[in-house]
Amino acid sequence: NPFGQFTTIMVESLTSGQFTFEVFNVVGKKVQDQTIQLTNGTNQFTFDAGELPNGTYYYSLGNGQGRVTNTFVINR
Repeated sequence: NPFGQFTTIMVESLTSGQFTFEVFNVVGKKVQDQTIQLTNGTNQFTFDAGELPNGTYYYSLGNGQGRVTNTFVINR
């Protein structure tokens, strides 16, 4: 962090299943979302920042049982 076009996000999950990955700008507008499949244990997936402009973003990863939120910075 910061990164340019791509970054790898690592997450520990206590359950397997579908999770929602959402990205928000600093004013809270959702700018991207996707459904990902996680397994019990350590997982990693690649996030493609696409055409998002430089800046600080919040991401949220969760399912019906819980959610985690963190930040990242895009700087090309």
